[in-house]
Amino acid sequence: MNKTIVKTAVITLAVLLVLTTLLYSIVAIFAPQKMSDFYSDMGENELALKYQERVYKKQPSVNNLILVINLSIAADEEDETIFYVEELIKRENADQVNLADNYYDFVIFNYCVALCDEDQTEKAISVALEYSSEYNSADPIRRLAAYSVENQNKYLANKVLQALNSFDLTILSPENSQLLQTDIENLASYLQ
Repeated sequence: MNKTIVKTAVITLAVLLVLTTLLYSIVAIFAPQKMSDFYSDMGENELALKYQERVYKKQPSVNNLILVINLSIAADEEDETIFYVEELIKRENADQVNLADNYYDFVIFNYCVALCDEDQTEKAISVALEYSSEYNSADPIRRLAAYSVENQNKYLANKVLQALNSFDLTILSPENSQLLQTDIENLASYLQ
C-alpha cells in the first residue's frame, strides 16, 4: 500500500513538473513580453533583458527599443547598452525618434559610461561633447565628469578636463559658463 502511494506521488510530481515546464516554454516562446515584465518585476534584469530583446527582434519599434535600453542599463550589460543605444542614435539621425531631452541625456550618459567600461574613452568623450551643447546639469559631459570623480578614475577625469577646456564658451549663457569654469577648477584640483 505504501509503495502505491509513493509511486502515485512520484508520478503526479513528474507530470506536474512536465506540465509546468511545458507551460513555461509556451509562454516564453509565444509571450516574451510577459516573461520580460515578470522578470523585470522580480528584479531579474538580465533575464528580463533577454526576453525584451526577443520582443524587439520580433517588433523593432522605438518603444521596444527603449525598453531594451532601459533593461540593459539596469542590468549593467555594457555590450547591449552600446549596441542598442547606437540603434537609437541611428533612428534619431533618421528622424524616427522624438524623445524628451532629459531621457536622451540619461541614455547618452549611460552609453558613455558603457563605452568607458569597454575601454573606448575617447569615443565616450566625443559623444558626450556632441550631446552637451548648453552645459547644464543634465548634459552628458558634465555627468561624465562627476562619474569620473565618484569612481576615482583619474584617467577619465583627465580626458574630461581636456574636453571641458576645449568647450566653446561663446555659445553658453553666463550662468552655464560659470558652471563650466567651476567644474574645470574642481576637476583640476581633483587631479592634483
